[in-house]
Amino acid sequence: MPATLQRHILLVLCGLTMLGAACSSSDSKGGGKGAGDTSLQFDTSLNPQDSADSDAGMPSLDGSGTGDVSANCPGGAGCPCSENVDCETGLCIDDPSLAEGRACARPCGSQCPSGYLCRPLTGPAGDISNFCVPHYGHLCDPCATSKDCQALGLTDAVCTNQGKLGQFCGVACQVLADCPKSYTCETVPSAEGPSSKQCVRAPDQPGGPYGVCECSKSAASKGLHTTCAVEVKGAEGQVLGTCTGTRTCSAAGLGDCTAPP
Repeated sequence: MPATLQRHILLVLCGLTMLGAACSSSDSKGGGKGAGDTSLQFDTSLNPQDSADSDAGMPSLDGSGTGDVSANCPGGAGCPCSENVDCETGLCIDDPSLAEGRACARPCGSQCPSGYLCRPLTGPAGDISNFCVPHYGHLCDPCATSKDCQALGLTDAVCTNQGKLGQFCGVACQVLADCPKSYTCETVPSAEGPSSKQCVRAPDQPGGPYGVCECSKSAASKGLHTTCAVEVKGAEGQVLGTCTGTRTCSAAGLGDCTAPP
């Protein structure tokens, strides 16, 4: 073999040997991954959609991702409002979780923040679109008619008649799991008369009728109230009659019945 060709082959083999050593060194530092893999792994860690904390954010307006919309106030989805013109989405809906009682509707595809449901609502122009509405609506707010409980896309909620305790909004249910904690699914009469299965406050004591409702921020700020009654008993415990009064929501919660003793 000519000496020139031998020198060329030797140089090629030497180059391959040095390249192998460099790759081996890179693998030992990168946990078995090459430099390209390390770069991809680093880029992924900067993607907020893949971060461990991304689920803590609010879903985006189309329900497909996450993102904090609080910076869009006033006018943005989820911001307090008084009427439809206050909102970029053109729809101001009831939200009992806010002291103001109303918020700009948040459009949705299929997902909503925790505590909300994606439901079709009719906009000011008559068009129907999906928006996030509070999952349990006006649940336990004092009411006079079932219409008071149906302003959130929950048309099957009624104003439940809880006897002497008063009348409070329910939410339609089939089983206990349909109701939030501390509530039970019972067949109860409505303010209008007909009965249906609704979420109502669970009894405070065994055998009791219903538990005492907690006032939402909206109910407290509006001072919502309901009629109530107190039985008048004689010296021997016999019921002589019934006196009526009101129970009102405030920052301190639901007040006692104002009926005279």
